[in-house]
Amino acid sequence: MLFSEWGFELVLTEAAFIENILLKEVYICAIYATCEADLKEGMTMHFA
Repeated sequence: MLFSEWGFELVLTEAAFIENILLKEVYICAIYATCEADLKEGMTMHFA
């Protein structure tokens, strides 16, 4: 066996952890992009 069960579990946990961080970053970027677009739209309307 390549992995001991503990080692394999560790790898899976690490993969899930990294995936979680990536998901959070995508989520934050999406929120930021939406807010930025709203801001720009608001500014444009405000200074039109």
